[in-house]
Amino acid sequence: MAIEDLDESLGILQRNELDQEDNPTTYQPRHLYKLSAYKNQIYGDIWVAYASSTATETDPNAYTIFEAFIVGKVEDELKVIGTMMRHKNRSTMKVEGWKASIYNPSDLDIKKLGEFVATERYFEPSNRDNFSLEEYLKDK
Repeated sequence: MAIEDLDESLGILQRNELDQEDNPTTYQPRHLYKLSAYKNQIYGDIWVAYASSTATETDPNAYTIFEAFIVGKVEDELKVIGTMMRHKNRSTMKVEGWKASIYNPSDLDIKKLGEFVATERYFEPSNRDNFSLEEYLKDK
């Protein structure tokens, strides 16, 4: 799959030396569980990267899928064009699916990302939320 296209394109925040010295940035690492590719009518090739949260869990086997980033080309540059967050029922706290945050809602619908091409799986998540493992195993 075209994961090489995504290399070094997502997630480096540029800050000047003074900003960095006065207020150093520290990030908890995320775990990438899987990457799914689609052919989309508007964006062409798009990818959905399923990732953990930046929580401070020390045991990587306790991580669950928390968010998915939708990546596509905009003006010949790879951009995050949307995100999907887990949706929890507030009364039961059970994860029930995905809630979208699409940057241009007229362009993309998370239920219709396009023609599924392939999935690459990297790291199996915990299933303590009764959602993550099932999502991980889906070819979508």
